[in-house]
Formats: sequence, C-alpha cells, structure tokens
Amino acid sequence: MEIKTFDDIVKLQEEFSKALAARIESLSKAGSMTIDQMIAEKQVILTQSKADLDGVRQAKSEATKRLDGEIERRQKAVVQLERDLEALEKTKRAETKADLEKAAAVRKRPAK
Repeated sequence: MEIKTFDDIVKLQEEFSKALAARIESLSKAGSMTIDQMIAEKQVILTQSKADLDGVRQAKSEATKRLDGEIERRQKAVVQLERDLEALEKTKRAETKADLEKAAAVRKRPAK
C-alpha cells in the first residue's frame, strides 16, 4: 500500500494493531494448540507477511520513481533558470559596454 495521506498511515496502523492482537491471542492459545495447528497458523502469518512485504516494496518503487521524476523536473528548471540568468547578465554587460562607449565618444567630441 502506498502511503500518501495521514489516513493511509492510520489505516496501516489499525491493520497492524489487529494483526498484532490476533498474534498475541494465538500465543495465549498456543499451549492448547497442536503442532499441526501452530504450523498452519504460522503458514498463514508467513503468507500475509510476504504479501505485506511485497506491497511495501512496490510502494517504495513507485515512490522512488515519482521522486526521481520530480528531481529531474526540478533539475531541468534549475538549468533553464541558470541559462536565463546568464543571458540577462550578458545583455546587461553589453548594454553597460555600449553606454560606456557612448560616453567616451561624447567626451572625445570637440567642444563647439
């Protein structure tokens, strides 16, 4: 299960609590259970645990893909902003140079 909201966390916590309560109850009954019953119960628990593990692994994979995509998008945005800033600074330097050249040309003109 992928955790996206606080409600997802609460739901997982409730499921975990129920599973834990069932395991505690089964442990208290263990004295009266036969070996075959305990084996069967452990197999059920193992199957559920494997399914839970697969779900968590899948959620991790999906979250990693989503975050990798977000990193890529933001990285592209940073590169574009750097290019834009560089272009603006280049324009400013060109304008400053042109202004300085105009001022120098005005100073070189003979006085009337």
